[in-house]
Amino acid sequence: MQTGSTTCKWGGFGGLSALLAFTAPFLVYYYPTLPYGTFWTSILVAIPMALVFITAISIFIVSLIGLVFRRFRRNAARVLIAAFVVLAPMFMGLRWSRQLRMNEFRAFALRSESLVQHIKEFEQDTGHPPQTLSALVPQYVTEIPSTQMGAYPNYQYYLANEGPYDWIGNPWVLFVYAPCFGAFDKFLFLPNHNYPDVGFGGPIERVEDWAYVHE
Repeated sequence: MQTGSTTCKWGGFGGLSALLAFTAPFLVYYYPTLPYGTFWTSILVAIPMALVFITAISIFIVSLIGLVFRRFRRNAARVLIAAFVVLAPMFMGLRWSRQLRMNEFRAFALRSESLVQHIKEFEQDTGHPPQTLSALVPQYVTEIPSTQMGAYPNYQYYLANEGPYDWIGNPWVLFVYAPCFGAFDKFLFLPNHNYPDVGFGGPIERVEDWAYVHE
C-alpha cells in the first residue's frame, strides 16, 4: 500500500513538473504578444525556466555517464527519466510557443497595413514623409494606433537620418522593440522592402512585408 502511495505521489509530481515545463515557454514567448501580456511576467518566468533547463541538461548528461557504471546504473536511470520528463515537454513548449509568437507578429503586420498606407498617403500629398506619427492626426487617423501587443504596445517611427541604425536608403521606418528571453529582438517595416539576410542586430526573418530580427 505504501509503495502504491509513493508511486502515485511521484507520478503526480512528475506530471506537474512536465506541465510546468511545457507551459513556461508560452509565458515567455507567446504571452507578451497578447493584448493583456506583460514584459515583466515573461522575465519572471524566463529566469527560473533557464535555471531549470540548465540544471536538467546537466543532470541528463551526468546520468548518461552514470549508466556506464554498474554501481550507479539504477539510480542514474531514474534520474535520467526525471530529467527527460522535464526536458521533453519543455522542448515541445519552446517549439510551439515560438510558432505562436511568430503567428502573432504576422497578424500584427497585417493589422499595420492601414497605418503604412496612411503614411504613404501623407507622403504623396505633401511630397515628404511625416516628421512623426502624430502628424497623421487627425487628417489621416483619429489617433496613433497601438500595436495591440501588451508587452510591446508602441510603434517607433524614424526618418532616414534618425534612429539607431542605417536604414539602407529608406525614407522612413516603422519599428517595434520586442525583447524576449534576454534577446533584444525587433520587428520593422522598410517601405522599400530591401531587407538584408542579416542586419539591425541579428539574422532577419521575413514576416509578410515586415522583418523580424532575431538578436
